[in-house]
Amino acid sequence: MVPVRNVSGTVSYRVTVSIGGKQRKKHFLTLEDAEAQQQMWEMERIHGAAASRPKITALTIVELREAEAAMQILKGSGLTLLDCVRAALRGGTPVQKTTKSTITFKDALEKFEAAKQGHISVAQADTYRIRGQSFLAHVGAAKLLVDITSEDIVDWINGCGREGKAVAKKTWNNYRNDLSAIFAWCMEKPRQWLPQNPADEVVKYNKRSLGGAGPERLSIQSARELMAAAEVEKPTWVTYLAICLFAGVRPDVRSGEMAELARCVERDGWDRYYVEGVLHLSKEITKTTDARSVTFPDNLKTWIAAYPPTPESLCPGEPKEISALRQRFEVPPDGLRHTAISAHVAKHGSFALAAVEFGNSETIIRRHYYKRMSAAEAEEFYSILPKANRK
Repeated sequence: MVPVRNVSGTVSYRVTVSIGGKQRKKHFLTLEDAEAQQQMWEMERIHGAAASRPKITALTIVELREAEAAMQILKGSGLTLLDCVRAALRGGTPVQKTTKSTITFKDALEKFEAAKQGHISVAQADTYRIRGQSFLAHVGAAKLLVDITSEDIVDWINGCGREGKAVAKKTWNNYRNDLSAIFAWCMEKPRQWLPQNPADEVVKYNKRSLGGAGPERLSIQSARELMAAAEVEKPTWVTYLAICLFAGVRPDVRSGEMAELARCVERDGWDRYYVEGVLHLSKEITKTTDARSVTFPDNLKTWIAAYPPTPESLCPGEPKEISALRQRFEVPPDGLRHTAISAHVAKHGSFALAAVEFGNSETIIRRHYYKRMSAAEAEEFYSILPKANRK
């Protein structure tokens, strides 16, 4: 077992073992989980090595094989071979020595959140908390973890859709996968509160069924109306929205690039990072820890002239403050950044340039953003201006 320092600064634990000539490797966020997996794999390795050696036993080969076959049948039942033999001689039925876990989903969720604290990003922790609390409200605080069914999950996901609209397949997968991660943690040693993951029986749409349309972006009309509404209703958020929408800086205001940019600007000043129309994001700021430079389009220069960047305007507050705006204009998760990249590719036609500007690989740019927006739409997009500059 080897401690590994991640890019985010957190420490994970890598467990590696060779069983039957094949190497297994897995990463864990906590030392407790890593040690449990290491012990389980070590027992499996020892058992596997012993399986090929002669057994010292008074049983004949036939009797030994029958005993092994019986143990396979009893696997997971909670019964021992001796229990069954004694019951058979008495002419009765063996009593299963199993106990039902009494932990509720509410308690399991609290323990899950506590265990993940500090080991995953703030954004990911928030996602698990929001999804978990929503599901908890659906099933109730008294619901036992082991009593949760796939039907409970399906009903919950269907109920998360907007009124009159079915849940999108991608959203369905996200909700299902978040709950599945919580249940999977509950199944791991040393907890083992669940015999199986109830989310396994919930349909998961494959990439082909999602339509292959790529990341969701805003329409040009929605982008224009969003910025106009923000100027009237949430002026303190305009700088943030403009930079995310037109420059594609990753928008997380808690631990993402906008949050880090605000922190660095407070320490060093805006002029340290913005020089002659180019925003220089240091490795301290970027998600990938690779420095990159983003060229501001002309309309964004106009926006920041009207709404000057300060630490407060770059990171204005909690996401919930603009949740109503996002819902009204149907802004997808990361939709601001996806729109910026789509427009850049449409206008400049260069995967390499987009990869440099936005911190993605050329493969990702080509796969997800090529032909997501027309050149005419891009020109219209880059003509969105503050109200003082509109004709």
